[in-house]
Amino acid sequence: MPEALRRIRLSAGAYGLSREERARLPTVAAERLRAPVRWTREPDAAGHPAFSGHIAEGHDRRYVTDARWIEEAFADGW
Repeated sequence: MPEALRRIRLSAGAYGLSREERARLPTVAAERLRAPVRWTREPDAAGHPAFSGHIAEGHDRRYVTDARWIEEAFADGW
């Protein structure tokens, strides 16, 4: 994952993020990845077939995995 970390750092620099914005970026990114999980799981629980298909295909797990990776990769800061 060194390449992914390099790209995230490069993107943060290209957007001119401040030190404080960079510090918040992993938390915000993880939160944004978890939002679609909620949006998918809630309709699935209500029996909506389209969302049930997404759950069956593991789309929710991918977002959760990515969110955890970001949190772990940046646990010690930039």
